[in-house]
Amino acid sequence: MIGKTAGAQYITLVRGSKLLLINGFTFNKSGYIRNRGYRYTCSWYKKNCRAFAHISPDDVILKANLEHNHLPTRYAQVEGGKYIKL
Repeated sequence: MIGKTAGAQYITLVRGSKLLLINGFTFNKSGYIRNRGYRYTCSWYKKNCRAFAHISPDDVILKANLEHNHLPTRYAQVEGGKYIKL
């Protein structure tokens, strides 16, 4: 489960975007997997990073490729519990 998986959580940025954060890397929701949940791709997908995660409706990681070709993006939590990119 997302909340119980070490290093995995949902975050909301100051501007309102919601991201999946796993081990310091962020993922954007990129599509629905029929009857199974959602696909999240690395936020650097357009820069040719192919990391992804399939998440079930009850927040269980079903399948994932967590190999990135870049360093993690740093975020800091600000007042109100939201995050900002450093």
